[in-house]
Amino acid sequence: MCGRFYVEGAYGTREIAPSECAWIITGIGDTPRMVEWGYEGRGKGRLIINARSESIRQRPLFGRDYLKRRCVIPAGGFFEWDTDGKRHCFCKGPDGGALFLAGIWTGLPGAAGRFAVLTAPANAQMRGVHDRMPVLIGEEEFPAWFGGLQEADALLEKKIAGRQDFYEKKDLETDAGNDNIEVYEQQSLADYLGERAWEA
Repeated sequence: MCGRFYVEGAYGTREIAPSECAWIITGIGDTPRMVEWGYEGRGKGRLIINARSESIRQRPLFGRDYLKRRCVIPAGGFFEWDTDGKRHCFCKGPDGGALFLAGIWTGLPGAAGRFAVLTAPANAQMRGVHDRMPVLIGEEEFPAWFGGLQEADALLEKKIAGRQDFYEKKDLETDAGNDNIEVYEQQSLADYLGERAWEA
């Protein structure tokens, strides 16, 4: 899930696909970092782009970075494929504002580094499209996310259990690399999903 997202404004205007670089905010100093999307998995060329938030601390690949290197990834929206794999959607934040995807990152000094997006079970809005979605962090929640481990754990548990809202959905009619977001037909997610949008 979440195999692509879109950035705009101060972070550029383009779609980001796995293995491409994007800006992340680490809470270390004031300067964002440019890092590559995807941890190196077992097997040549295999990337792990998402990490399940429910088991993040138990995964050897991610556990240490969750303890020490949490981040947020600024996005204008994220993309999802629906349950039959044939239709795509683009989801934006409330009032069309920025979204911040929760993530972890890793890297050696002098290296570009890598990041992964944390995911959680989908909320009622998203469930008809995909069973999972990115964990969304509000700007007012940055201190907790970048704070101590107990604060981050509590915030993540709240996100897993709660409702994470986004605002609008557009049908996808383009491929990664097309910078013109206007090719998407604007439509509310509720219209797209119909009755399924509010199923428990």
